[in-house]
Amino acid sequence: MVFSMCCEDDLLKEFIKFKHGESVNNDTIEKFLHYYKPEILPTRKQLEILGDDLKSKLVSSGYTSYDLPEALSKTIYKICLSNTKKDFPYVNINGDELENNLTGTFKSSSRDKAIAHIKALLESANYIVIYDKFISSNFNSFKNFIKQCIPQKRLTLECFGLNQDQKTTIKQIHNSYTVKDYSANNISPYQNGFHDRYILIDQKVEIILTSGIDYLINNENDFTYIIRKLK
Repeated sequence: MVFSMCCEDDLLKEFIKFKHGESVNNDTIEKFLHYYKPEILPTRKQLEILGDDLKSKLVSSGYTSYDLPEALSKTIYKICLSNTKKDFPYVNINGDELENNLTGTFKSSSRDKAIAHIKALLESANYIVIYDKFISSNFNSFKNFIKQCIPQKRLTLECFGLNQDQKTTIKQIHNSYTVKDYSANNISPYQNGFHDRYILIDQKVEIILTSGIDYLINNENDFTYIIRKLK
């Protein structure tokens, strides 16, 4: 068996009840499953919580009982899910800086799926903020991104570092676009609390780009994006 993480006693008890179809706290289980990746490695003290079927499964896999620090060292993610604690190695299922977000990674391969996904995320947007310091110097790629991913309807695009000619070019793609730009010596309120490259959708969803938009269009480079719901 491959063990991904540990969890505290109360969550393990609730998860076992859930797996057996018993009545559970739905809110707790939904939050737990948001972080859960199989399998949970129980600690030595948690063995008494397990039913005979789970104990048998563990024994047949060559399980050795451990205290929490050693158990964590045997897992992939080195975390323990908790309902109350936040200090590492605990991850609080009710809200934590360590998040479990949807991620797409493309290594020198077709970007068709990523482009289709980002296009779908932007389809209903009314206000899109795009922060990438290199969209002006890689404007041809950015223009292709606009054509492929931004819906052609009335909406506001707030971009960074574009010159007037570039803003005019974007408006020519669709005349209902409102294009806002911040020059290098201005500070946008959106720059505080976000990442180096990102797309904000109606202040509800953030798409974090680990490399520039140019890498979404150019298949020769690796491209990764992370989607997170804004709090």
